Amino acid sequence: MSDAARDKANPFEKAAPSYDAAAVWQKDVARHLVSLARHDHPQTILDIGCGTGFVLAAARGRWPSARLFGLDSSPAMLEEARRKLPGLAAMEGDAARLGEAEAPFPLLREGIKEWGSVEGPRGPEGSVGSTKKTLAPLMTRETLFVTLHPSPSPSQGEGGLSSPRFDLMFSSMLLHWLPEPARVLRNWTKLLKPGGRLYAALPVAGTLREWRGLCRSAGAGDRLINFPPEDFAQGVAGTLELREHKSEFPGLAAFLQSLRNAGAHAPRPGSSPLPRAAMRSLLRGNENGFTATWRVVYLEVKSEQA
Repeated sequence: MSDAARDKANPFEKAAPSYDAAAVWQKDVARHLVSLARHDHPQTILDIGCGTGFVLAAARGRWPSARLFGLDSSPAMLEEARRKLPGLAAMEGDAARLGEAEAPFPLLREGIKEWGSVEGPRGPEGSVGSTKKTLAPLMTRETLFVTLHPSPSPSQGEGGLSSPRFDLMFSSMLLHWLPEPARVLRNWTKLLKPGGRLYAALPVAGTLREWRGLCRSAGAGDRLINFPPEDFAQGVAGTLELREHKSEFPGLAAFLQSLRNAGAHAPRPGSSPLPRAAMRSLLRGNENGFTATWRVVYLEVKSEQA
């Protein structure tokens, strides 16, 4: 796949270098999410959709001795996270598959230093196996493959490493991008240790209502994804908080550019672009400031195993 095709398929790939500067409120969400976690001494922490490492940086500050794992679909985002967090076990993979079935994810050798090192033929289920070259262009060095699966007692591999299970799992600003987020959330909990907890934050219905209102006033669609209802996880997770995060921009153009810089501009499938005349009119009418509101729900799921 060419660089341009990869960036189009995953807009976060192109946004990795500009993400931290653009994602100011996302950093606030990540820090608040970690502050809500109830665990005194977690040994293993996984951040699903870790991006450039906002959650993991906050987790390292709170639990410096914990082993950190980050999963993301963007190699460029993972490179940024690894640069900021030495020793991070960085895994490239599809979060929607996690906990659903056995799925090997590339794990950078350099990211496993705190956890162990093992080489050789692929071991039994749950092991870290043979060295291979990853297909990701920013991960051309030798990698290990780790299998995350929902088995309650993962077997040990040839090098004595078992599949990681987690005391704490986090996911910040990811679930709304995935189909059937409640089902995905339930599957993720299968990777918790007994007594473990999963914390998630995501925007829900009512998010970016200012932009949607402007588009309706112009008689056009907004192309935003359909954010889940705030009670989408009822029966799966407990709601800790529902908070509104507001961001002020110099104008509408700056707001739209911030979405692009953060990789959050992917249009809703099947939606049509705003007509150019309507867009120009909206930009002229909102040159002197624009407020954007994200309604974020914070969830907690406890391991089903005591």
